[in-house]
Amino acid sequence: MTATREIHFRDQRRPNEIQAELERELMTVLTPVRENSRLSYQATVKINGAPHHIELRFDAALMLTCCYSLRIDLSCEGLPAPTRDYQLESFPGWFKLWTRSFKPRPDSEAGTGSAGRYERRVQDALAAEGHLTGVAELQQEILESLRQGASFATAHKEGGTTIRWINHHFESTDYGESNARRVFPAEAEFLAYLRKFYHWETSRNVAPATLSELEAWRLIRRLLRPPA
Repeated sequence: MTATREIHFRDQRRPNEIQAELERELMTVLTPVRENSRLSYQATVKINGAPHHIELRFDAALMLTCCYSLRIDLSCEGLPAPTRDYQLESFPGWFKLWTRSFKPRPDSEAGTGSAGRYERRVQDALAAEGHLTGVAELQQEILESLRQGASFATAHKEGGTTIRWINHHFESTDYGESNARRVFPAEAEFLAYLRKFYHWETSRNVAPATLSELEAWRLIRRLLRPPA
């Protein structure tokens, strides 16, 4: 048994920026796919224990904005009846949450816009992170972003943690029930801490399997918050 939800929307952001938002929201790496000159980003991942196939399509490049479609297919095949019923019942709400920042548009716009402009934006999107081909490059990108004012932050009912660069060192500070503070004078020690800190978050949709280091660091990078 399956269920499908789809939204067509406009957004001024480039395709790679929409990709980044969805990767952060769904905690999965979306792979770019070129088919018949069109660009999409795709992944199949278990969310809440059920396979979801995700496809973000870049439909058209208008003068001032872009047209996109997002389709997610939920598969409940082989799931016990109570789990299947829960998945089917909750799926529309999850999809609404995942797409809350997107403004719907008519599907009729999918074939409009300039082909040349479309191709230029595709090339720009594919090149935007073309230099991030390995773990070392991703780690250095994260470290430099932190030095430029970006940060990591978590929050829960007992408090939370802020991770940032301050006073010429990397620092992790808890608030709430814990007031622990850790200072990392060495990059290697800090990176090891960061990988461990976000292990559950980056692995939650693949457990009990594990992500590759490249995928894990890519998702950690997605969790960076821009400078205030």
